[in-house]
Amino acid sequence: MNQPRISIALCTYNGHQYLPAQLKSIVCQSRLPDELIACDDGSTDGTLALLDDFAHHAPFSVQIVRNADNLGSTKNFEKAIGLCSGDLIACCDQDDYWMEDKLATLEDCLAHDQHAGYTFSDMILWHGGDRNLATDTMWQGTGFDSETYRKASPHEQVRELLKFDRVTGATLMFRATFKPYLLPISDYWFHDGWIAMLLSCLGHKGVPAGKPTIYYRLHTAQQTAIGRETLLQRIWRSRHVQYAAYMRQAQRFTDIQSRLQAIDATGTASASANTLNLLAQKEHHLAARASFHAKPAWQRVGPVMRELGSGRYHQYSDTWSCVLKDLFL
Repeated sequence: MNQPRISIALCTYNGHQYLPAQLKSIVCQSRLPDELIACDDGSTDGTLALLDDFAHHAPFSVQIVRNADNLGSTKNFEKAIGLCSGDLIACCDQDDYWMEDKLATLEDCLAHDQHAGYTFSDMILWHGGDRNLATDTMWQGTGFDSETYRKASPHEQVRELLKFDRVTGATLMFRATFKPYLLPISDYWFHDGWIAMLLSCLGHKGVPAGKPTIYYRLHTAQQTAIGRETLLQRIWRSRHVQYAAYMRQAQRFTDIQSRLQAIDATGTASASANTLNLLAQKEHHLAARASFHAKPAWQRVGPVMRELGSGRYHQYSDTWSCVLKDLFL
């Protein structure tokens, strides 16, 4: 069989400080990519100069796209993914460091399961400095059981993804044949969550790799707060989550149901009725939680207890922490 072509979709924005290490780790892969698509979202530092220099020396094709306007992370990844021509697409952040067998490991996961639509891995949380001293991983911290997820059906994976974000884009690789289903990406999702959820809904399961494949750099300029928030910071953030924020989350599931309906109309793929019901129930749960936060605390008790009795907190949220949040924060 012919070896599949691998594309890397790299998104950059003012990444001059950390980008050199990431580019070095890419060029040192045991399985080199066939192309790298770099979409820059309007950097004003030395990012573009670094990319231009890298393109002149890289042992594979490098295409650099300079966005005329700042698109934001999700739409920038959408653009980069759309430009990829490979059979497999690996998403890439600008500030991490890949282990030398990352691409080979993820490619192997998809090669051994032809029914899989995507693969992803654990990652070592890295505060900078000596990488060899970093040992804590994301899955250790979140209690993710990768073997259970691997053995689960796509429908069971949807249940897991509706409760927890399990797939980190910096470790994600997926089959390019699904691009027509995935693009454009909803404005309400990050690209990784959208890709994993949509593919699992369509019956193309995700395969967790058996080992970490990247050092995930932790720093204050990150878009997400993985590994950095204290308990007090999480409480402060929860207190500032308002009605509109929950409704934006509910809109995510409105959008993904709409996309699945559009795909079903083409006759090329479809989600099961049970999966569609799960998505509708998740949307209902988030809308209910939004309504709680539009009320003063003393008026929430009855509605929160009814939602708890429905079982949706258990199925779609981190049960008791979310109940307490909805009652008191």
